[in-house]
Amino acid sequence: MRHLILLLSLLLPIHSLIALKINKTHLREKIEHPPQWALDQIESDLTLYKNKITTSDLEKVYADYKNHPNLFKIKIENNIVIPDTKTDCDHRYKYKKTYKFLQSCTKHVQFPNIEFLICTSDNFSPKKPLACPVFVSCTMKKSYSAVLFPQARKLDSKYQLTKKILNIKEPIPWENKTEVAFWRGATTGGGYESGKNLRLKIVRLSEKYPNEIDAGFTRIYPASKKWLIENIILRNHVSPIDQMKYKYLIALDGYSFSSSLHWQLLTGSTVLKSSSDYVEWFYKAIKPNVHYISFNKDCSDLVKKIKWAKSHDSKVKRMAKNAREFYLNNLMIEDIIAYFYHLFNAYAKLQTPDTPETDRPTSPQEEAPEPILSQSF
Repeated sequence: MRHLILLLSLLLPIHSLIALKINKTHLREKIEHPPQWALDQIESDLTLYKNKITTSDLEKVYADYKNHPNLFKIKIENNIVIPDTKTDCDHRYKYKKTYKFLQSCTKHVQFPNIEFLICTSDNFSPKKPLACPVFVSCTMKKSYSAVLFPQARKLDSKYQLTKKILNIKEPIPWENKTEVAFWRGATTGGGYESGKNLRLKIVRLSEKYPNEIDAGFTRIYPASKKWLIENIILRNHVSPIDQMKYKYLIALDGYSFSSSLHWQLLTGSTVLKSSSDYVEWFYKAIKPNVHYISFNKDCSDLVKKIKWAKSHDSKVKRMAKNAREFYLNNLMIEDIIAYFYHLFNAYAKLQTPDTPETDRPTSPQEEAPEPILSQSF
């Protein structure tokens, strides 16, 4: 069996997070003393399944979604991540990156034996409860059976960007940052022809209020491509490092959640985040007017919020500091590995086989085992 597992692993020739430099003290601390918000999030996501999750439940949902291009199965056995054998998928690279990241985590922490479903789409929001949960990086607030977890397939680039930001020798002081709300991004999402698209509204506001907003598109995605080519002027790409010279950074939804919010919290600039129906795994832990400034989805109050920020500089500076501290204490790579550890262990307590002959995982009534760290730790 071990040889078969290794053979399957070799069939996924894609790079993972190579040479992770883990802060062992930080990781051990989060394994032994996880933040309460993380435990609350995990408990909330799994609350529908206190009556156990069977192999039959999992297979039923897997069969029901057999035509979903981004829904896969992952099994972890003896701390080896066993990949799905599903091959008829145009977006399999998302799954490969997720699989590879989880496998790299096993060098630092011992995962329990589990089998689960994962959706690598940017959003998975069932409108009714499923027989078993599905792990996903983003869901809508009013949905069922979605268990949130860090978006593993993009952690490689986020990890590298985090290192670049932290390695800046002389960060721009708050007082020297440009007092403008800045955004650059692609034309994701729909509703461009009707003018309902959030990103288009921001760009139009930028044209009307250039002293408050500097926003522009850098890439055109296929949706509404003809209309966009005829009506949009593209701007030059601006790297996250160069965006740090602005006091305010705008986080906008596209097809689903804002992928930039993660790194924006680390920049020392204050984030202006649009209110949203989409949530990620850490959203319950960050608060408006503490870690960021929230504005309406229709952008009706955005300019007003920017002007307020300019007139309350010390409060807004504190938000930027709070956001950075939250990132350093909760969103580092060690925190993400620890979150997977606690999520998988909570899930393992709910998963049970269909037959009594199969080894059962630890039940919720049994005393939880001591945290197990890999020998390389």
